[in-house]
Amino acid sequence: MRFACATERYAPRLWQDRAGLFDLKTFRLIPVAPEARRVLMGLDAATDFDSYAVLPRDRRLLQRLIEGGYARICDGHAPLSPLQRPRSADTPYLRELHWAVTGRCNLMCRHCFMCSPQGRYGQTERADMLRVISMLEAANVVCVSLTGGEPLLYPHLRELIALLSEKGIAINEIVTNGVLLSEDLLGFLQAHGQKPMLQISLDGVGMHDRMRGAEGAEHSALRSIELGMHHGFFTAVTSVFSRENLHTLEASYEQLKRLRVSAWLIGRAQTTGLWKGGPMALSTAELGQALLRLQRRWLEDGRQIYILMEKFFEALPTEAAHEKAAPAYTPDAPECAETCDRLFLLPDGRLLPCPGFAGTELEAQMPRLQEGELRALRTDSALARFCAQTRRERYLANPECQRCEWFSQCGMGCRAYALTENGGLMRRDPGLCEMYRDGWRARFMAAQTEYGGHGHE
Repeated sequence: MRFACATERYAPRLWQDRAGLFDLKTFRLIPVAPEARRVLMGLDAATDFDSYAVLPRDRRLLQRLIEGGYARICDGHAPLSPLQRPRSADTPYLRELHWAVTGRCNLMCRHCFMCSPQGRYGQTERADMLRVISMLEAANVVCVSLTGGEPLLYPHLRELIALLSEKGIAINEIVTNGVLLSEDLLGFLQAHGQKPMLQISLDGVGMHDRMRGAEGAEHSALRSIELGMHHGFFTAVTSVFSRENLHTLEASYEQLKRLRVSAWLIGRAQTTGLWKGGPMALSTAELGQALLRLQRRWLEDGRQIYILMEKFFEALPTEAAHEKAAPAYTPDAPECAETCDRLFLLPDGRLLPCPGFAGTELEAQMPRLQEGELRALRTDSALARFCAQTRRERYLANPECQRCEWFSQCGMGCRAYALTENGGLMRRDPGLCEMYRDGWRARFMAAQTEYGGHGHE
């Protein structure tokens, strides 16, 4: 008799339209061929692969999984963690739910897209939380990222973490301002087999308190970054820049370089929620010039940390450098591949394609989970139809994009930014258009070529 299970890093998962091993380190699905579905379900420490009922082909497939480090031989009925156990659902694939469990916050950020200082969206009630978890399990959702507001304020947070772990659903990210992050919470996550990425906000060294409207916010953010790194969590820092704090860009880089953060994500605020832009809003040229200086400094330093410079440039550390094929958009490409397998849930139950549509006119058109099951809304609703759209309708509505030499690389950009920054879903994303049309992407690529680097678009 010979039994097998997935190794601790991988979770066997199956849906109507695909099957694979979910990588609990990278939070990505490694697809397998349709003929391997039975083998994946057999990684339950109970299926005897020496049985006459198992086809020789399935034994060969198992051997390949073992040789690849995805599976191992184990004792019969060996205890498996909930994440290791095979799971199947008769529903289309949905990788992730990005869940704003609360709309409340302990800071007063002037650019909050959720209007948290006013508590616009309230918070997910406990009964609704339990119902959502049941729907996630039924839809075989493989991971959840938690945000807010400030998710660490959520009164049922630990129960939520425990229940997700019990259902074999990974927590891949927690987006927090860091004020309430503690060793105890990190220990609680690890004790439940969860090690999410921590995404901590820091809007400029020396300016964070002002940007976030609370004294001591910067100290808390830096403390939390160090705490996450010390305990081995992938710790990313998110910075939002305007004319008010752009002067702190290089000082912030030096601080984050000293801390050896896992990633630094740089961007501008989207014109939704509390952010109205005005004289503080950065133009593409202003941010581009500042990031070019930062890119040169990063290159001269030997590419020490990962930095995502909005959509201008992805700065990869030397040890992580790799080639990545440039996108090749066509009019019949999906409008957003991300919304095909990742959705955003507001605290009031409204299900959106992504956070970029919170507070926009599209929000009211989208369904609430109180109106039906996630599986049904995923396939038959205004949300499902919106997520299934291709770029063709927008392409035909923009003759200048049809003539543009950069269309295959920019694809007219993001619909959310087209709506909030250019006044309509059928328009182009103006920031991304400027990056290509005005030569900003080319400048960044030329600089990295000059230094012999491996950054990529």
